Amino acid sequence: NGSNLSVGNKAAKSADLAKFAVGKDTKEAMDAYNRGDFMSAIHSLKASISIYEDLLKPVEKALAKRPSGDALKELQKERSDLLWTKAENFRNIGDCYAGLGDSEQAAESYEKGVEILRQWVG
Repeated sequence: NGSNLSVGNKAAKSADLAKFAVGKDTKEAMDAYNRGDFMSAIHSLKASISIYEDLLKPVEKALAKRPSGDALKELQKERSDLLWTKAENFRNIGDCYAGLGDSEQAAESYEKGVEILRQWVG
């Protein structure tokens, strides 16, 4: 049982580290956007999306086990937060492409965000 706690602690620490990295990437992206460095912002936002995808996998896996009560509520909130923020990042990427004058890439990024929001409400 002690080893399960250790594995759980390691997983929690990994998730915390990943969330820190996402926060750092997001801050760098917003700083770059505000400077008008849209390509750097896109790069940082895409890096954070990749981390969100990694964070979402264990949440989806845990939800597939059909938990109940507080565990279910906690997992649903975590999933919701991750999907919402991932969708926001695609919107921000769309804004960056719009700033670069690339309306096709902007529209594609906005659509990815909308698709995630559909998943979020579904």
